Amino acid sequence: LKFRKGRSTWKPEYKKIALILLAIVLLTIAVRLPLLFYSAGMMWSDEAIPALMAKHIAEGQVPPICHYGQHYLGSLGPHIYAVAFALFGYSIPLLKAVSVLMYLAFIILQFFLFREFFSLTWAAVLSFFYSLPLGQLIDISTNNSNPYALVLFLEAALLYAAYAIAFKNKDRLWPLLGFLMG
Repeated sequence: LKFRKGRSTWKPEYKKIALILLAIVLLTIAVRLPLLFYSAGMMWSDEAIPALMAKHIAEGQVPPICHYGQHYLGSLGPHIYAVAFALFGYSIPLLKAVSVLMYLAFIILQFFLFREFFSLTWAAVLSFFYSLPLGQLIDISTNNSNPYALVLFLEAALLYAAYAIAFKNKDRLWPLLGFLMG
């Protein structure tokens, strides 16, 4: 095998974007990693309900439409947690990690949306804000009772798809926009 020597084929802007995203991901994970493995007080009663729903879905029981005992709060979050449970087994840190991954997806989508409106520097600064260890941001990124991170991710995806359709003439995204709005 010949190994190619020389310069990278990536454009300099793509290298900057990759480095910024890597820094955002590492900072976000570094701030939240201790919370994933701290065993005392990991879950409270409102978070146990979606975890139990996900366990039942992963075991093949009839999937619920709403939270147990409620007639609101849909069950999309527990369905995503159930996929993780089916793949990796049952654990509270895994449940929290799924939320953190959804929050990371939200931050990355926000970065690309900010990059459309602002400079690369401002997009990086605004996206780094989401990685900070602020109380509400930590709670949103690790709370499973209402999957706030999933809602933020879906909202960012909806905004980005709508922007791409309206201003970038990406008409192939209409089905995605309809799905996200549903």
